[in-house]
Amino acid sequence: MDDNLYNKIQKMRFVLENNPDGPVIGKLRSGKAINLLENGVTEYYSFLVISNGARCGAIDIFSYETMLESQYYLEFLDEGQYDVREWVYVGQCLYDPIILNKISGLIYQFYEGTP
Repeated sequence: MDDNLYNKIQKMRFVLENNPDGPVIGKLRSGKAINLLENGVTEYYSFLVISNGARCGAIDIFSYETMLESQYYLEFLDEGQYDVREWVYVGQCLYDPIILNKISGLIYQFYEGTP
């Protein structure tokens, strides 16, 4: 993760923790020690090292533990068109799944169907 993004996350955490009654709704959890080399999708796991999940208004980014428990949701992907092993279910936006492609690193939000 680049320093600019890291600094923005730290600044957001500071604001959320020091002004809980402010107009911004969210929560950035403490980070989690994860071996980035063993887990594949560097960007997502780098984020988890800084914040083990987040709630940002309508968007939830799963913690490492929730992500591991939630992978059964990928069963709805059409295996003839998609290789389930290439995807990680990482969060939701207003209960619509957000998935991450392990190969390309692209993020998709489902909205009335698969990506």
